[in-house]
Amino acid sequence: MPTQLWTQDMTTVSPDIVAASRGDSDPSSRNDQWLLAERIAASRSFGRSKLLREFLFHLCSRHTEGRTSELTERQIGIHVFGRLEGYDSSDDNIVRNYARRLRKRVEEYFATEGTHEELGLDIPRGSYIPVFYARLPKETMREETRPVEVSSGPFIESIEVQGCSPSPSPREAIPCEHASSKEPVRHKRIHLWVIASCSLLAVAALATCELPKMRRADLASAAQANLSSALWSQLFQRDRDTFIVAADAGLVIMEGLSGRSISLDEYSSGRYRSAASFNSKLSNDELEELGTRRYTSIVDLELVFRLSRLKEANPEHVLLRYSRDLHLDNLRSGNAILLGSADSNPWASLFEQQLNFRFSFDPKKRGAPVIINQRPLAGEQPIYRNDYDGPWHKTYGTISWLPNLDGTGHVLLIAGIDMAGTQAAGSFVLSPSLMNPVLDRATAPDGTIRSFEILIESNNVAANASRPHAVIERMGR
Repeated sequence: MPTQLWTQDMTTVSPDIVAASRGDSDPSSRNDQWLLAERIAASRSFGRSKLLREFLFHLCSRHTEGRTSELTERQIGIHVFGRLEGYDSSDDNIVRNYARRLRKRVEEYFATEGTHEELGLDIPRGSYIPVFYARLPKETMREETRPVEVSSGPFIESIEVQGCSPSPSPREAIPCEHASSKEPVRHKRIHLWVIASCSLLAVAALATCELPKMRRADLASAAQANLSSALWSQLFQRDRDTFIVAADAGLVIMEGLSGRSISLDEYSSGRYRSAASFNSKLSNDELEELGTRRYTSIVDLELVFRLSRLKEANPEHVLLRYSRDLHLDNLRSGNAILLGSADSNPWASLFEQQLNFRFSFDPKKRGAPVIINQRPLAGEQPIYRNDYDGPWHKTYGTISWLPNLDGTGHVLLIAGIDMAGTQAAGSFVLSPSLMNPVLDRATAPDGTIRSFEILIESNNVAANASRPHAVIERMGR
């Protein structure tokens, strides 16, 4: 009799499944396992997610090579997700997040395209070692789950209720001598019907007057919701990942110490963390420490929270990234929401050449941040800057809607001259009543939303924005 192994939850696991998880099956079964992994990765369940495919192949290759001891969270983070040696996996949960998504995608495959598969694949929770197992044929599963039929034969027909006699005929039930006693009841019913009819007529008259008003209000509300929902539906799609990228506040501190901006090339390669790149009194160790910390503003955290709770946002496809952890491929194949200008989120510089409103520094104001209006129209200013001398301290932000790098998805940029400016831009884009007029003008006849830019103005009150409003719009063709 084959030995049974017991797991912690006291369920039995067959020896061949344990052998499969160790990678010690014969070469032909290993080939079948790899072919299954390739079919899963090529399925619609995986969509365009390159990282999910690489994650699956990494797990299966280590499994088939008998190197399952390398399938730890830290090693996966280094080899699949490009993390540096010695990174802290307790602070960076990218492997755990992708593992949850991978398990769901594998389950989706076997529930849809892979129902015919004889070999199954599972990645147990709490482990990154894949388990291959033999699946039951569909016919067997149908037989095992066939419902029990209940016969409706003579037994049910013979059931009688004791003490019940056949129903009397109408004449037996209502003798003639009792007919006169029913007259008061009949008159009472007539009165009730008259009252009920009058009430119905009154309700109908009221509805005739009020329903058109209610219908117009409902239609207006639905139209507003549809415009706003169209924007988020194009940004949060079922078959494409959407990256929400928070700004790097630590980078702004380092730029302030050095007196210069950090390019995307320096940022993505990590070279900006060396002392040779800075003209500051900080040591190399101090710069390295500052460059590895993950600082972001409370405004960005609030925006991330509100964006992730939109009804159009699919939790399985919404991925939060710190600016330092983003990859170029994410902006090619996926949708993205970039928070902050190029100085706090260098990835925004990839889209600057398409923008009319660009962030810069004012040499006359000790390097104060400003927004340059590249092509000002009549009545517009060429430069928009914070009004520190005015009673309300005006501040500015921008909202930009552009195609992603491959032109197959969308990128939404939300930025401000300061935290209040970013807050104003975020509040504006999340308010349907404020965004609807813009979206109405930006929506093409086929329902797609053309590229647009909005310059937002607000009052900066103790680093918080008051109600924002649009100053200038630019619409793409």
